[in-house]
Amino acid sequence: MNILVVEDSAALNKLYCSQLDLLGVESVVSFKNITEAKTAIEHIPFDGAFLDLVLPDGSGIEVGKLCQNKGIPVVFITGMADEYNDMLMLDIGWILRKPVPITALKRSLTYFKEVKK
Repeated sequence: MNILVVEDSAALNKLYCSQLDLLGVESVVSFKNITEAKTAIEHIPFDGAFLDLVLPDGSGIEVGKLCQNKGIPVVFITGMADEYNDMLMLDIGWILRKPVPITALKRSLTYFKEVKK
């Protein structure tokens, strides 16, 4: 699998990437902002994406919509809980609340595989 991670916290970005590596993900590409992620989505065929909701240059929902248009399944990872954003995220994919246990990342990988069939 080729997985995209977009998380602006360096510590969380590193944590998710290392956990995905432990879960056997072949390739994890990570970014800290929307601009870099959008460029990658246009050029790399991802099997799934983990997206933070609040990013320094906008909302992860923008990246989620781009992924959705490219047929890339999305899981949002956020510490925010509000009804409006939840509805927007659920229209695109799944939501995981921070802190995220490795078991939730593992289940998300199964979701990515099922959607990509």
